[in-house]
Amino acid sequence: MKLEYQNYKHLGWGPIAAVLGTILVFFAGQVLAGTFIIAVLLVMGWDMSRIQDWLGGDGTSQFVLIAVVEVITLALLYLFLRSRNAHPKDIGLIRPRLRDVGYTFLGIGIYIALYISIVAVLTKLFSSLDTSQAQELGFNTDSTGTGLLLVFVGLVILPPITEEIIARGFLYSGLRTSIKFLPAAIITSLLFGVAHLAGGEGGSTIWIAFVDTFILSMVLVYLRERSGSLWAPIGLHGAKNLIAFLALFVFKIA
Repeated sequence: MKLEYQNYKHLGWGPIAAVLGTILVFFAGQVLAGTFIIAVLLVMGWDMSRIQDWLGGDGTSQFVLIAVVEVITLALLYLFLRSRNAHPKDIGLIRPRLRDVGYTFLGIGIYIALYISIVAVLTKLFSSLDTSQAQELGFNTDSTGTGLLLVFVGLVILPPITEEIIARGFLYSGLRTSIKFLPAAIITSLLFGVAHLAGGEGGSTIWIAFVDTFILSMVLVYLRERSGSLWAPIGLHGAKNLIAFLALFVFKIA
């Protein structure tokens, strides 16, 4: 299937700025969000012991942290893009089209087929690869009512939007100013995979998460290039997270 031509040459940032900028907003967003939340709670009269208990408590604190991190991250990215006179369409934020739904379902099929095939090969080659290793999400799987709604928004809605704008929007577009599709896709996917390596029990590395997100990212990049938009990648990313949400928090089968 022929890729739809995308003109990236006019963008005001290139591969180096894209990579460094992505790493910067990723870490700065987390540091600034944590600092902001702690500062607000201190102003409210909380002591550090109470703050630590709250941050390690129920899903409400995790949701607040996710929301603040993503707002600050997108704000930092917006400031950079504004300094480069960028338009939302430059990173794939255009008006949604009906065909984006079709691309989303196409991506789901491709992702599932690739994941099953590649993981089957890798488990044969690397017997130590633990495909059942779980990622610490920070939410209680027994959440109900409002708590469950916060989990849904914090896992299914917010991350796909923010991560696609940063990875397949800003990062990938900057790489494509001077790099061909496949190398740009691989670089984007490697960085995306590395960002999901941590988070195992006790802070352990989750290699299956790296494999999974690398495969997912390659499909997401293809959809970005093929459709010229971020909506299909956001749709696929959201669908994948929705499946995980249903399995872990609704049906509790994983």
